[in-house]
Amino acid sequence: MAVVIGLTSLIYTQRLVRELKTEERKKVELWAKATKQLIELDITESDFEFLFEVIENNNTVPVILVDALGDTISTRNLDPVRKNNPEYLHRQLKKMNQAYEPIEIELSNGEKNYIYYKDSFILTKLAWFPFIQLGVIVLFIFVSYYAFSATRKAEQNQVWVGLSKETAHQLGTPTSSLSAWVELLRMKKLDEKLVLEFEKDVNRLEKITERFSKVG
Repeated sequence: MAVVIGLTSLIYTQRLVRELKTEERKKVELWAKATKQLIELDITESDFEFLFEVIENNNTVPVILVDALGDTISTRNLDPVRKNNPEYLHRQLKKMNQAYEPIEIELSNGEKNYIYYKDSFILTKLAWFPFIQLGVIVLFIFVSYYAFSATRKAEQNQVWVGLSKETAHQLGTPTSSLSAWVELLRMKKLDEKLVLEFEKDVNRLEKITERFSKVG
């Protein structure tokens, strides 16, 4: 049942992740259009305020705007401490390029800029959540099975101990009686060879009884 719940959660979450990826793509495309308009500056003051608000409202999706030569023009939602580090930007561009095709911005003068982006931190966590959940469920099942097996084995051992004690008790009384019979046969001076064989058999029974007593 737990596995079914985990798999259902995995399927649902992956579907949700796909929908969120589509929404983030639309958000970046809108961000690209607003950026293009701001670069070309062929807008009114009210349009400028609107476009600037569109750009500022992207608080989740990491993006890098570069020119045709690959030089960084601006960034958004990157590590504020390292966003001006060339090596850091190069690594982020590489990751973004591997994740999604960049969005091309064609300017009126014929030049082209490109917007690279990757999944937001929230979307990344959401994508990993069902796998972590499934892992926890599998671990829980494994621990539960191990605990059940250990408990069952302990119960079986207790049963064997009880049987051993009972067997030792059941063998003890007749063995004592047989030992007395050996002495009685000696007193009657029967065939010594026969008495010795009988005594050997009694000794074997005593050893068996002793072993069962030790187990118990």
